Amino acid sequence: MIKSKLSNKQGQTLPFMCLIVLSLVMFWMLVVNMGVMLRNRIIVQNAADCAAQTAACYRARALNMVGMYNAVLGSYIIYEGSKIMPPQGAWIPYANAYHTYRLTRSLNRITEIVRSYGGGWAYLKANEVAKKSGADGIKSLAIPRMYSLRLKVDKVRIRFWSTIMVYGLPAPGPPCFTRRVNTWYYFKDKSGPRKNIAIAYKKSQSDFFPLGKNLLGITRIPEILAVAAARPYNTKGSMFPQKKTKLGLKVLFKWLQAASGGWEAHLVPVGNISLIPGFGDLPVGKVVKH
Repeated sequence: MIKSKLSNKQGQTLPFMCLIVLSLVMFWMLVVNMGVMLRNRIIVQNAADCAAQTAACYRARALNMVGMYNAVLGSYIIYEGSKIMPPQGAWIPYANAYHTYRLTRSLNRITEIVRSYGGGWAYLKANEVAKKSGADGIKSLAIPRMYSLRLKVDKVRIRFWSTIMVYGLPAPGPPCFTRRVNTWYYFKDKSGPRKNIAIAYKKSQSDFFPLGKNLLGITRIPEILAVAAARPYNTKGSMFPQKKTKLGLKVLFKWLQAASGGWEAHLVPVGNISLIPGFGDLPVGKVVKH
């Protein structure tokens, strides 16, 4: 009777079935959790791309607007460049000197607003776009003037001329007064605006794992980061004069030369972000080719 019980093979496959089921369940949990992590990684990368592109677009718009205001100033301001040329002055036909001065000051104020639009405002909109794209925002990098347009203004003393009529035609009259005002902007260096880098992030989550949260001691997922870079470009030229440009018509011609192309924005390779202050522990940045 004992021998018959020992020879009974019923239930021998049960331990193996339990091990197989446990393995399948663990594999299923791994697939589900990895799928969620990969999905979030793709979302954060898309958010970084959108944020970098948004900032570059705002900077490109600002450059286009500043270039247009430069052209307006160059159309009526004469800037002394040599001893043969007339002294620096500003004159608009049929307008008195005071109205010309007010127009110049108004263009100066608008240009300062535009520079902020292409600077800090570009960062704020990039952060907003990153959040709308699924990330928790973009990190503020310790890169000096990364969102700057890299522009500097010439500030000189200008004589504002009145208008006189000569045989029925307007002509510049004697200067009424002299004021020190801002004129046109120029690039600080030949390279133009730098690329802006956006590092989008998704905060560490304790409720990340839908299955097996406490398995193997894993209770939360670390922070997810993704990086992208973009910069403005203009295929027709810089649109801005050189530092030593003295004649307003040269500023106008510089804008006419590049206005047909206009400043646009595109993604560029990020490079080695381990050199960025505060991010030395991160690996080499992702190269985005567009």
